[in-house]
Amino acid sequence: VYYRMLNRRIRECLSRENDEVLLSNVLGQRYIGGGINTPGKIMIHGTPGQDLGAFMNGAEITVFGNAQDGVGNTMNAGKIVVHGKAGEIPGHSMRGGKIFIKGDVEYRAGIHMKEYLDQVPWLVIGGTAKDYCGEYMAGGKLVVLNLADRPGSPVGYSVGTGIHGGAIYVRGPVADFQLGPGAIFTAMDNDDVAFLVTALAEYSADLAVEVPFDPETDFLKITRRGHRPFEKLYTPGMNIKSQSPRHLNMTPPCTFNCPSGIPTPVFLNLIKDGKSREAQLMMDEYTPFRMSVCGTVCPAPCMEACSRGGLDGALDIPRLAREYYPDFDPVRSA
Repeated sequence: VYYRMLNRRIRECLSRENDEVLLSNVLGQRYIGGGINTPGKIMIHGTPGQDLGAFMNGAEITVFGNAQDGVGNTMNAGKIVVHGKAGEIPGHSMRGGKIFIKGDVEYRAGIHMKEYLDQVPWLVIGGTAKDYCGEYMAGGKLVVLNLADRPGSPVGYSVGTGIHGGAIYVRGPVADFQLGPGAIFTAMDNDDVAFLVTALAEYSADLAVEVPFDPETDFLKITRRGHRPFEKLYTPGMNIKSQSPRHLNMTPPCTFNCPSGIPTPVFLNLIKDGKSREAQLMMDEYTPFRMSVCGTVCPAPCMEACSRGGLDGALDIPRLAREYYPDFDPVRSA
């Protein structure tokens, strides 16, 4: 059955006040339960395709088997229970509801999860998760249980990369080098313990598995580093107080943009110190066209990249070049 026809039938059944829909022999049909706003249960026997329950808003889906990528993509409310494994990006951008997965998941579990006020999504993984678990989380709760007690860490590398909200709880060892930028270990508090007690009890009941763990001692908590962990990445390339560029040990943007690679800051400093001749000699080391191109036909890409552009306007490099080069001929090697 084609997925569009299948989803149409599901909506028709739920709209007729049927509280449960049973699907058998499912094999890769995508978007099952996508965008459903009516309450009800969808029981799936087989392997649903990508984006199971995407944009779902209140129904419950149970999968008696494995699921493919994107389980609960941008899910708003409801519950998805998977009695098997799941592929990549489970819980992608989910905004509410709960996803319980019995087995392992692939890469980027919980990427872009978010929360608002009391709408807090849960993603509980019974097995292990691969790299970039919890990437760019802005909210929600992500739990990795490692029910099979596999040796080593139950998560891969770059855990919590870019996290700026929410929390990741991992049962098992996680080394410092496994954390991504912006992620740190933090101490568990009473709210964390209360959440895990509630979540593990519900997970155990839905999947009929024992979860005999102590939330206070068996889990590591990973959250964001500080209130604004990435603020320094988005500040201007200028110290506003001193109005001086901050490109320390880096090629200045004006020099980088110059086709000839002329070190414009060196040229400007020489002019400022009254060393016009030295400034022109320096330019002659980089281009034989100082008198015919620089300050005349050159479109001045140095000005486009000037770090003062966002503060008080780019320096007028062409005017300075025209003003300070006419007195001397280019230097030619013997």
